[in-house]
Amino acid sequence: MQAGFIVSIVFAILVTIFALQNAQPVDVKFFTFHGQASLALVILVSVAFGAAILGLFNFYSKLKHSKDAKALKKRISILESDLKNCRSDSESIAADCLHEEESSEESIKNNQDDTDNGEEIN
Repeated sequence: MQAGFIVSIVFAILVTIFALQNAQPVDVKFFTFHGQASLALVILVSVAFGAAILGLFNFYSKLKHSKDAKALKKRISILESDLKNCRSDSESIAADCLHEEESSEESIKNNQDDTDNGEEIN
């Protein structure tokens, strides 16, 4: 940002020097307008209009990027929420699986104990 500002200042100084060294009057024709003006004035007005147009494009670009950034932040928030829900679900599923595994192991152990005691399982 600072480099762009410095380049703009240097460019403005160079344009001003060029305009002041070429201050002779010139004929200006623009559509239906005809008249005389200093070349310096014509140059400075042209540069000012160019800078204004560039500023409008820059403003539009920043506005668009701001809107895109806001939409992306909202999307990130939604995805983080989904991720949190998925983690919670996976932890719940893992706990259920662990509980089922423990129940199965206990059931197998009980069956083995019953078999060892001479009881027949039907």
